[in-house]
Amino acid sequence: MSKPMIVTGMLEDELGTAIANRLVRVNYEMVNGQSGPVACLNDVTNADGEFAITCPLTGVLAGKAKVTVTYSSFDNNDAYRYENKTVQTEFAVFSNST
Repeated sequence: MSKPMIVTGMLEDELGTAIANRLVRVNYEMVNGQSGPVACLNDVTNADGEFAITCPLTGVLAGKAKVTVTYSSFDNNDAYRYENKTVQTEFAVFSNST
């Protein structure tokens, strides 16, 4: 049975105020992997601007995952209010066994 990767975070504006009810997207790609980027389930931020997105790790054994979290002002009808934001980081994946 595969264990998912859960990406958590908080969406804030430039003043540090939480942004609620906004769509956030996550995808990941195994560094040196052959499969390319994998899209995770999207999530909407809660009243405190927090999100928790589950990503399946099917067929992943170990290595580094490059994770990308994206907020699109266009997807959220916020183009005149907020700028798009993408954050990318790498995490070690040690095992995907039970």
